[in-house]
Amino acid sequence: MTKKSAPQIKTDISADQAIKDLEANGFTKKSFKAQNGGTGHVLSLTPNNPAHFNNYKRISSIGSLTNSDGKRYGTMGAGPNGQWNLESNYNRSTDASEHSGGIVIEPPNGMSEEDFVDGLISLDKKYQDNKEYSFDPNGTNTFNSNSYVSGLLEASGVDTGKLNIPNAQGFDKPIPGEAFK
Repeated sequence: MTKKSAPQIKTDISADQAIKDLEANGFTKKSFKAQNGGTGHVLSLTPNNPAHFNNYKRISSIGSLTNSDGKRYGTMGAGPNGQWNLESNYNRSTDASEHSGGIVIEPPNGMSEEDFVDGLISLDKKYQDNKEYSFDPNGTNTFNSNSYVSGLLEASGVDTGKLNIPNAQGFDKPIPGEAFK
């Protein structure tokens, strides 16, 4: 009997990837200060039943990518847009490649995988992409990709305080839950 996989939060997106994300939106290295060694996060969803997610207009891409093990997956992440707002999307070009490692996030309270991912999708649809972005949001009124992931997980019922997330500035500053309602 094979153990079912659960959605994973990947911890291998580097500060270099965050810089590429900013540059993809027209920002130059002079317009932000890069923090070496920082880690950005993205939810990488490897569902056991990818066909379940084909009914969502925006998320039909969950299960449309294939990893090296032949498993279908998709990503949910956020990054800066041209107005310096934190914008979420699925399979963003800076997130969609296969990631190694990661932390398995079990669905909360005995929730099924499908209900958990459906809930994440529903919460993300309510997020208005209107929080101001900063590479390092600590001490400011801004947020980053780690803030999006931790806020989305908390809004879904995951206790992020129990997760061991190393070197992730902004993960301890989640987007407030009301942004997902």
